[in-house]
Amino acid sequence: MFSLIHCRQLIKDSWKDLLLVDCSYLIRDLSAYGFGTIAIWLYAKPMPSGAKNVPVLSKMETALNEILFSNENPAYQLIRRGTRSGYDSTAKLHYNIVEIQILTA
Repeated sequence: MFSLIHCRQLIKDSWKDLLLVDCSYLIRDLSAYGFGTIAIWLYAKPMPSGAKNVPVLSKMETALNEILFSNENPAYQLIRRGTRSGYDSTAKLHYNIVEIQILTA
């Protein structure tokens, strides 16, 4: 599983959100097509109270859904598998991880 611990020095305190695409999962070459999974990490700074910043994460996830569901390219399919959420205590950011299956022709 990816962690921001390796990128902490790159994150600016002024940032309110962050998106990372984790392509470290195996993409299988099945001759006629490819199949694999990517993880899209959506990060947001907590509210001043420390609570999860749901409005920011929701806005990011809505934009991601619009991109996924607007795909009309017949050469590949993007299938949303699910979402996990948590808190990265090193980066001090809440996150949602959206798993996407990719199938290419």
